[in-house]
Amino acid sequence: MRIRTGLTFRIFMVSVLVFGALVVIGSTVVTIGERAGAMRALERDSSVLRERLSMSMREALWDFDRARLEAVIRSEMQDPRVRSILVWDDSGMPYLGMARDEAGLPDLLPESSEWPRQTEGVKPVFVPISRENVVLGTAEIGLDYGVVDDFVLSSIGSTVVRYLAVSLLGLVFLVLYVKLTVIDAVSAMAGVVARFSRKEFHARVGREAARDDELGELGRAFNRMAAVIQDHSLDLEGLVRERTSMLIESEKMAFLGGLTAGIAHEINTPVGIGVTAASHLEQRVHELSRELESGSLTKERLEAFFAEAGETANIMLANLKRTSDFVSSFKQMAVDQSSPAERLLNVRAWAEDVLFSLRPKLKHARHTIRMDIPPDLSWKGDPGLLSQILTNLIVNSLTHAFPDGKAGRIDISASSRNGKFVLDYSDDGVGIPRENLGRIFQPFFTTRGGKGGTGLGLYIIQSIASKLGGSVSCVSGEGHGVRFTVSLPFQDGGAGTETA
Repeated sequence: MRIRTGLTFRIFMVSVLVFGALVVIGSTVVTIGERAGAMRALERDSSVLRERLSMSMREALWDFDRARLEAVIRSEMQDPRVRSILVWDDSGMPYLGMARDEAGLPDLLPESSEWPRQTEGVKPVFVPISRENVVLGTAEIGLDYGVVDDFVLSSIGSTVVRYLAVSLLGLVFLVLYVKLTVIDAVSAMAGVVARFSRKEFHARVGREAARDDELGELGRAFNRMAAVIQDHSLDLEGLVRERTSMLIESEKMAFLGGLTAGIAHEINTPVGIGVTAASHLEQRVHELSRELESGSLTKERLEAFFAEAGETANIMLANLKRTSDFVSSFKQMAVDQSSPAERLLNVRAWAEDVLFSLRPKLKHARHTIRMDIPPDLSWKGDPGLLSQILTNLIVNSLTHAFPDGKAGRIDISASSRNGKFVLDYSDDGVGIPRENLGRIFQPFFTTRGGKGGTGLGLYIIQSIASKLGGSVSCVSGEGHGVRFTVSLPFQDGGAGTETA
């Protein structure tokens, strides 16, 4: 797992490492210097001690005065650095010796032909003792270098404490200085960048841009860049609005073109039936006229003609009425699509007109369309834009939801909720994959690239909803169908009942 750390923490850790290294280096240098100084002092003191012992022991050895010699040795061993003093006579035999016991106290060594060797860490210093060119003996002084190391360690301990205190103060000062001068400014500019990334294009770096350093130059450069981006954003927003309006108009014209072709195809059938029925009736009239002229017309034949003529007239009337309904529907949809004028429309009748206009697309499909709209629900606005929303939703389902000609169900409902006009649309098709759900309203996004998909249908729905002051949302899952909810405000007088 990656651990994210702030700039303050990283600067603090780097400072700790740097100051720690300085403390170690400084302590090492001080240790070396202290030890070298202590060693020089020990060498100097040992030289003085040699001179002093050479003079003080001379008379004691000359007079063979052991008590006097012992007093001299005991006096010199008051120095804790002296671990032992051994004296040999002129023949090299042990004469008098004193060494420290386990408690560190001076103690006379027993007379022996051989004294113990100096222990580790003790340096022997030999002092020849003579008088009037007569060698009286030799003294061996055991100087303890461990005392020097102990002294150095105690000295370096206090030195390290001082270094740590100074380093800690310096570290705190450095971190506070960096935080106040760098990190706070960077954090402030990061906040401005975050606001800018949320499309708050008016966001600018404030007092940090007035600094006379690199951060100030960075802030000023960002402000210049932000101003340019804001200008381009305004230009692009205007261009997008213009292009969106053009796309909506193009979709309207394309819809009308498809509607015209479909209506023409639908009208051809009833008109053709009417023409055939009229032609058949005309033929029967000619036959009846000839029979009447020839005097061969009978009562049964006349009755059969009247029955056939009535049936033919009913067929002609039914198909002409069907044609009239198609023409009326086409006329209303054409007016709605081409004229942006607002009107109060009955939502149920409006939805039936939209489905009627899409009949050429729907009649070859086996889908079931269920509509649940209260008969008294009305909405005031541009019916052409509202028709565009429902048309695009249905066409989107026909194009994407039911592959391979699979039959499905489409549900359309409308209601008044929380003071809003809400159009709910759903199908039980293949649904939308989770990774695509957040992109379906983006312009030109389509999963049918190269197969007739333009990626503008849902984008235009969102654009129209926004233009009408509302919103559109989608809930879906792969294999679980899709549900669109279009929420639009009611205009004044838009909640009454009106027949469209």
